[in-house]
Amino acid sequence: MKVAERASATRGRRGDVPPRVAHTVLEAGSYCDDEVIVDYLGGVLAGGRTPGGRDDRAVTWSNLITQMSAFQIRAHYLLYTSWAAFAANNPGVNLASGNPGLTLFVDESEFLARMAEVDSNVPPQSLMTHVLGGLGRLDLIDSALWGFGDDPATSTGIQQAQALPYARALWCRPSESGIELWGWGHGYPDISIWSAGEVQDDDPILTPLTTARVAHAIASPPP
Repeated sequence: MKVAERASATRGRRGDVPPRVAHTVLEAGSYCDDEVIVDYLGGVLAGGRTPGGRDDRAVTWSNLITQMSAFQIRAHYLLYTSWAAFAANNPGVNLASGNPGLTLFVDESEFLARMAEVDSNVPPQSLMTHVLGGLGRLDLIDSALWGFGDDPATSTGIQQAQALPYARALWCRPSESGIELWGWGHGYPDISIWSAGEVQDDDPILTPLTTARVAHAIASPPP
């Protein structure tokens, strides 16, 4: 099975997978053919290994993954790949929600192109609302600030957004639950806001977004 194969290639704790976790994850995976969903479930299965056989937290995350659309899972992977890279390059930065300096901006056209890898027939406005609104509703991004459009500086109150090199953007901030899902999806069950940059994505399933910019990492425009 693809999920089990992915789990065997993913970092995770040593030990056994509790039977309830194995049943839940493998049953969910048997109905999935999207590569990113399979990747996340494989990471959850790997992270579900436990020396005592009683830690069944993985069930929660496998259930959450199966509630999400392929668009939302793909978006979560791409967005948190960008935040994790930022954290890795800025030691000591934590990804706590509510910090306006962690607002991520992405060129809307690139983001839509990456979502079209799932299905290119969904209208852009509907797709953006489904993805960002859904992630916000599930507390996988900060529900207090997300959006998309042609005036991110005004909408976010972050003046650095004026320096963005693209006309339309999407923006959002991370959440603690979103970081935890990122960790579980990579076989790291105990990732926190302080350690997201430590995740080793040895076999990335998707190439990173090229236009992603974290707010306080954006250079101010020249005078």
